[in-house]
Amino acid sequence: METLATPELVTKEDYYKDTGCISFSSLKVFSRCETLYRDLFVDKTYEEPDHDYFTYGKLVDAMVSEPEGFIEKNFVRVERKVKPEDALKFENQIKDLEKEINEKTTQVAEKLAEKRGAIQAKIDNLRELNGVDSEMSTASQKKLMKLEEDLAAVEPDKTLEKGIAGRREQIVELQKNLDYIKQLADKIQVTNSIWLNAEETALAIQSHPAFSNIEFNEVTSQQIFRTTKDGIPRKGKLDHLKLSPALTRFYAIYAAGQMTLQELQDRIRKDVHPQDLWAIILDVKTCKSIESLEPYNKHYRGQLGFYQDLVSETLLIPTANIRCRILAADKLSNDFKKCELFEYKQEVLDDLKVDVEAWVKIWWQRQQEKRYVSAKEKHGWHQKCFTCSECRFCPFSMKPGEPVMVAGPRFGEGGTPAPLVDDISTADAVLDY
Repeated sequence: METLATPELVTKEDYYKDTGCISFSSLKVFSRCETLYRDLFVDKTYEEPDHDYFTYGKLVDAMVSEPEGFIEKNFVRVERKVKPEDALKFENQIKDLEKEINEKTTQVAEKLAEKRGAIQAKIDNLRELNGVDSEMSTASQKKLMKLEEDLAAVEPDKTLEKGIAGRREQIVELQKNLDYIKQLADKIQVTNSIWLNAEETALAIQSHPAFSNIEFNEVTSQQIFRTTKDGIPRKGKLDHLKLSPALTRFYAIYAAGQMTLQELQDRIRKDVHPQDLWAIILDVKTCKSIESLEPYNKHYRGQLGFYQDLVSETLLIPTANIRCRILAADKLSNDFKKCELFEYKQEVLDDLKVDVEAWVKIWWQRQQEKRYVSAKEKHGWHQKCFTCSECRFCPFSMKPGEPVMVAGPRFGEGGTPAPLVDDISTADAVLDY
């Protein structure tokens, strides 16, 4: 395996911008639908919706593994989500409401003046007919007193005032949204309910007995690896990586940007004893429920095996000496949130590496050809994309406008998908379980 010996570490910003390398998460997208991968990562004509479960997982990750200040810099807690692009719309709505308030305020003043004017006219007319107040008859004086009371009691139109108050309330809400947008910048919005749930899950992870032995710092937390194997570039970002003390001594210098990757590898070969070539990869996971979790699922095993190879070749550690673990916790439980630590046997990880590597080679071929095959083209009505520019429009027909011939069931017994007609590759090796 050839390793990319760059003079500096890849930053998190560069990591996400780098579309020339395949990561396990982007490989998952590619295995589901090649054109969805193209739309997301190559042409960038599509963005995944900001699903709550994804936001929740990222926040838990940050609460557990990121340094102080990271959450404040990257997340914002909101009552409800707003779209940054809606700022102009909100500003225009506020202007329209303010205009309506001014118009209705004028109407209130005009109606108020009209009512008062009518009563004042009666008072003036009464005085004109009867002279000064002292010369009025008792009946006229009572009538005058009543008119003066009516004049003092005149109130603005309640309906119009209620409309003004309602518009002012709308402006307050719109202004809150604008204030949120100003706070946002590039931050991830998290609603109160999700934030509280994430805190509970993070607490469950932090309360696990193994957590006290896990140290999160600049040389263990969110470590980025990028390498080239068989001429194919690949990358990964690990939640936590623990190295032997001997390896950590050199890796810390490299992580601080004071050593190139080639220099790091030379020092490992020269100064690190084979017994000190070991590491532990830990990935933080959230799941629907620990009770129903299947840790043997393909996604977890495929991802950890992918990470294991990156670390092995970058730091020259035999894969057998790299232990892979996940620390998983409940996210949907309303009761006591549970957490458990799992470690994977090497043969369990190796079992999927052939399949993952097959997908990596298919990805690289498509990259070179600049041609991507949609899930619809591969699987017809058994496709699972329905999202990319090709699979969402006439999702089963390769010739939009022509009918899709029905020659058998789309779903098998019990509503489960029927087997794929054509097994074009190693199938669903890296898809979620």
